[in-house]
Amino acid sequence: MKLKQIENLIKNIGVENEDETINLDEFIEIGLDVNRIIKSNGVLDEHNLTLKSGDEIIVPKSDNSIEVSGSVQKATAMSYRKGLTTSAAINAAGGFGLDAKKSRVYVVYQNGSIKSTKSFLIFRKYPKLLPGSKVFVPKKAENNNKTSVGEIVGYTTSLVSIIALIKSL
Repeated sequence: MKLKQIENLIKNIGVENEDETINLDEFIEIGLDVNRIIKSNGVLDEHNLTLKSGDEIIVPKSDNSIEVSGSVQKATAMSYRKGLTTSAAINAAGGFGLDAKKSRVYVVYQNGSIKSTKSFLIFRKYPKLLPGSKVFVPKKAENNNKTSVGEIVGYTTSLVSIIALIKSL
């Protein structure tokens, strides 16, 4: 079985100068940082990947769409335009659903990497959008442990009855 490393493949596509950058890392689905592989000359295994017989590298054409799904009013796809924000994309999908977990919105980029929402107190910073991104809004977890009003009234009545019984003794 013949093994190759990503670094060798990059050399074969003609990147000679280590200062030259290429954007293949936006397209390789496993999320490799091609520019780091080039700079390390394939020496650092943490940035390189060994390919085995039968492995395939697929470099798709540039995808200029944004998909929004999950707990939104209507899952949708739209064209990417410069300056489009995650919030604007969610609003274009009709906004958040009633059961949306707004603090857990995340974006899956074309290269397979994922960025999530950063929160500080009441402020949220949603991930930046790039062409080919997929925005996902997760649902809030169902809370089956909520006590209904009827149960609260029942518990209160029982507690008052027990207190009255104790006082009468």
